[in-house]
Amino acid sequence: MQPFKIIEVENNTDKAIGTVILPDNSLVMSIQFGTSVYEIVDGKKVILPQIALCGQLTQKKEYVREAGSKTVLIKFQPWAAGWFLNDLHALTDKNINCVDFLKNAEQFSFDINQKINVEALLSKFFNQKVIDKSILQSFSIINETNGQIKVDDLAYKVNNSKRNFERKFKDATGLTPKEFMQNTRFKHSVNQLKSSDDLSGITYDCGYYDQSHFIHHFKEVTGVSPENYSKHIEPIENWSQATKLYK
Repeated sequence: MQPFKIIEVENNTDKAIGTVILPDNSLVMSIQFGTSVYEIVDGKKVILPQIALCGQLTQKKEYVREAGSKTVLIKFQPWAAGWFLNDLHALTDKNINCVDFLKNAEQFSFDINQKINVEALLSKFFNQKVIDKSILQSFSIINETNGQIKVDDLAYKVNNSKRNFERKFKDATGLTPKEFMQNTRFKHSVNQLKSSDDLSGITYDCGYYDQSHFIHHFKEVTGVSPENYSKHIEPIENWSQATKLYK
């Protein structure tokens, strides 16, 4: 299984473009080219470092990409980033200068103007690593159940004690199993909203206690109600004007 994919994001328009990123259990390394990219924090623009890490998200992130900005995004599988990054949990919902968190940073020196060098370097590194089978199996179970499984049951299914499983999972992903499954349920609800406005059905299908709980959690993550998702979030969450796949 490929541990990462590379996406190139480029603003070819003559104006700034706003984008929204929603939680999807992926950690992302970004390498900035051209003009600046800003994160919106408390209504203010904060410039991103040239090489930044965005940790696992539990709520939305808003960005503004200036005209002429170019970014290479390295989007890691949930189980992959822990192989070379320190203290993943401290990255949750944050953008951090990449150098501060790299293990053995000297192994990751590269020319940011050579995208293929980034891919080759990371591929060489990951080829030396072995995936913890119990953690990998847990991801499959979480995806199959759309995050609707108790942590105790999940640990049992992958032949781990709950305590040991939670420790390994958090080390590997930066999130606790409970946080990871909440993200999975949320993502499933977003997919449902794209084709249905039946909030009662979505609440049941995504395993929320009741509709009130679903709406509360959705607003906590996105800042808007499920009813307003398609109007305020979906048009810019897809990066329709700014994204093309690099690999």
